Amino acid sequence: MDLIQTKNKLIDQSKHAERLMKFENAQFINIQMKKGEVLSEHHAKETVIIIVRKGRVEFNAGSKKEIVTTENVLQIEPSEKHDVLALEDTDFIIVKIN
Repeated sequence: MDLIQTKNKLIDQSKHAERLMKFENAQFINIQMKKGEVLSEHHAKETVIIIVRKGRVEFNAGSKKEIVTTENVLQIEPSEKHDVLALEDTDFIIVKIN
């Protein structure tokens, strides 16, 4: 068993990304963003699962827009281009599955 801390990193910065764990077939990454911050368009070669722990974040993929909160989970297909907008101070986990 291994307990990994994910402390608030937004005290002195507006965005933070940190890989928490890496396995042969998956990675877990913690992203923290202040309200209004943007991650410009990008993609991952893996299937991506987004789990919001705090706040709300908007994912845009072409003409499709999804608001992800603590009450839902988003799946992004491999190579699907998307950008991200923090609608509130947000903390979410990215799970990349090979």
